[in-house]
Amino acid sequence: MLKKVFFAIAVASLLSAACRKESASQQSSSTEVQVSFTAPAEPVDPETKSQFGPKSGSSYSVQWEEGDKVSLSVTSDAGTTEPVSVRINPAPDGTTMMFDATLTLPSTGSFTITATAPAGVTAIPALQIPLSASPDPAAIFVKAETTLDALPTGDVSLQFKHVNAYGKLTLNNLPTTKAVQSVELSGDAIAPLMIQTTSAQNVFFATKPVDVGGKTLKVKVVTAGGAYEASTTFPSGKAFQAGKVASFSVDMAGAMAVTPKSVSILAIGNSFSWDAMEYLYGILKAAGVETVVLGNLYIGGCTLQTHAGHFANNASEYQYRKNTSGTWTSTNSFKPLSALEEREWDYITMQQASGSSGIASTYDPYLAQLISIVKEKRPNAKLLWHMTWAYQQNSTHSEFPKYNSDQMTMYNAIVSAVQTRVLPTGQFLDVIPCGTAVQNLRTSFIGDTITRDGYHMSYDKGRFVTGLMWARLLTGSSIVGNTYRPSGYSYTDEVMAALWESVENAFRTPLAVTQSQYAPKPYVLPDELVTLFRNAGYDPGQYNALPLTIEQKAYYNSTGGSTLTCAANGSTASNLVQFAATQIFGKGQIPNGSVIVLKEGFQYRPEGWKTLSTKNAGSARPGNVTTSIVTVDDSWWAAWNFRAFNLAKSGNPPLTDAEQDELLTCFAIFVPKK
Repeated sequence: MLKKVFFAIAVASLLSAACRKESASQQSSSTEVQVSFTAPAEPVDPETKSQFGPKSGSSYSVQWEEGDKVSLSVTSDAGTTEPVSVRINPAPDGTTMMFDATLTLPSTGSFTITATAPAGVTAIPALQIPLSASPDPAAIFVKAETTLDALPTGDVSLQFKHVNAYGKLTLNNLPTTKAVQSVELSGDAIAPLMIQTTSAQNVFFATKPVDVGGKTLKVKVVTAGGAYEASTTFPSGKAFQAGKVASFSVDMAGAMAVTPKSVSILAIGNSFSWDAMEYLYGILKAAGVETVVLGNLYIGGCTLQTHAGHFANNASEYQYRKNTSGTWTSTNSFKPLSALEEREWDYITMQQASGSSGIASTYDPYLAQLISIVKEKRPNAKLLWHMTWAYQQNSTHSEFPKYNSDQMTMYNAIVSAVQTRVLPTGQFLDVIPCGTAVQNLRTSFIGDTITRDGYHMSYDKGRFVTGLMWARLLTGSSIVGNTYRPSGYSYTDEVMAALWESVENAFRTPLAVTQSQYAPKPYVLPDELVTLFRNAGYDPGQYNALPLTIEQKAYYNSTGGSTLTCAANGSTASNLVQFAATQIFGKGQIPNGSVIVLKEGFQYRPEGWKTLSTKNAGSARPGNVTTSIVTVDDSWWAAWNFRAFNLAKSGNPPLTDAEQDELLTCFAIFVPKK
C-alpha cells in the first residue's frame, strides 16, 4: 500500500490576497475536510501527466513520476477557489497515483473539484521541447473533474483526460545536411508553435483538438545552415483529437531558405543599444548570416530630444561604435549624418532614453523630427523601434520614481508609449521587443537578476537575451539552438532554454508578458513559521508575508559582487549542495519594523551591498544568523542598500535533495501592513 502524504492547502489569513474572497456568512457554512484522491489504473486510457509511457496497441500507458504535482480548485455557489499546487504520490510503476489534501468545502449543496496537471499549466506552450517518444511534458495537459452532492466520506476517484491533441511529424527531403535546431508550425491548421528538436523524424508536439481536413500547414525548419520553409495541405477527414496522436509527414524538397545572406544595422541609441548589440555580431553569424555590419551612434542616456537636436545640427557629439569582423571599434566626436551616409543601411533603429521610455509626452515632437531626417538621408532603410526594458524592482535609478518605483508599472508604461507614440507614426517596420523578452525572462527561475546595476543589462544573461531578441527579429528565424555563447560565460541547457523561450514568446507576443514554463518553485508560507511569529508576540493580521523566490543549490558571496553562484549560472562549485538563496531586496522592500523568522536548526547569512556592483572586503561581509526572530531597523540595514539571504542548515552541512526542499520552508519575512 502506498504511503499517503498529507498536504495542507487551506490558506491562512496572511495569504487571503491569493485566494477568493468570501463573506462571513459563506465562511461560516464551510467545513475543512481531509480528502484522499486516487487516479486508478482502470480504465486504461492513453492518459499521462509528464510523458507517454510504453505503447500498447494504439494507446500509451499512464506515466506519473515522483515529484509531479497537480493543481486543485473547488467550484461551488460561493465561487471558484484559486488553484493550489499539491505533490502526488505515484505507484512504483507510474500507472497510478494518490494524494491527500485538506480542503475547505461547502457544508451543504453540490460542488465540483477540478484537478489539472502539470500544476500551474493552463495553456499550450508556444515553445515546446519534446522527448524522444512523447511531446514536451509541459505540453501534456490533463484534467479531471468530479461533482459531489455532499462532503466526501471516503476516497475520491479522479479519471484524468487529455485536454490537448498530439501530433507526430516527420520531415522528408530536407534540402540541407546541417543539423536540425527547431521546427516552427503555423498557418490556418493549428496555432503558431515552435518545437525545439534536433530530429527530423517523429517530432512530437501538442496542439488544440481541431479538424484540419483541407487546411494548410506552414513548416519552417531552422538548421545550423539556415531556415527553410514549406507547406502542406491535410487531406479531408484529418483531425487532431484530444488524447490521440496524429502522425503525418511533410515533404521539404524545394523548401525555400529564409536566412538573410547579409544584415547591416545602424542604431541611434545609448547604453541600452550598446547592451543589446554587444553580442549581436556573433549571434547573427551563428544564425548563418554571412555578412554582418553593425553601427551604434552612442551618447550615454541620450533622449529622443537630444538625438533630434544633434541630427538637425549634425553635431559631432557621438561616439560611433562599429563592428564588421567580430570586434567593436570606436570613434569619438562623430557626426551623425556621416554614419547615415556611410552605407545603404538595411535597418536603422531608434529608441527613447530608459527613464523617459514610458513617458509618452517625451516622444513629441522629437520622434517625428528624427524620422524625417533619417528618411530624407536613407529612404530605403527599414526603421525598427528598439523597445527598452523596465528597471530591476530594487533599482535605485533616479528616474525610477516616475513609475512609483514599480517594475510592472514601468513596463506597462513603455508598452503604452509604443502603442500610442511609436506605432501610430506608420514609419516602423517592426518593434524589437527587448523590454518584453527581459520581462518574460524575469518570470523564469532566473528571476529579476539580469541587470548589473539595477538598469543596465548584466554581461552574461542580460546582454545575451537582448542580443538574441535583435537577431530573432532581424533574421525572422528562430534563435532556438543558436550555438553562439558569449566568451567568458557558461550556460546550462536549462538557462539556454529559458533565454530562447523568453525571446520566442516576445517575438510572438511583443507587447505583453508571457509567463515562463521554466518558473521557480513556488514559495509556500509554512504554518510553523506563522506560529513562531505569533508566539513571539506578533499579530500576523498586521503583516504581509513577503513573497520569496528561493533558488536551491545557490548562494551569494558579497566579496565577489552580487552575482548568484548556482548551477543555472554554470557553476560547478562543490558546496552548492549546502545552500539555497533568496532574491536580492532593496531597502523599500524590507522596511523598518519588518520581522525575519527562522526555524530552529537553520541559519541564514544576510548578504549586503551598497550598490549591486559593490564587492565587499572579507571583513565587511555579514556573518551567519541563527536567531529565530530578528526585527529590522536602521542598525540592521546599516550602510547596506541591498540585501539577500543565503539559507542553510546550522553548520552548513551538505544536503540531500529532500533536505534542500526543507530550505524552502525554513525562512520568512513579515512586512508591516501600510
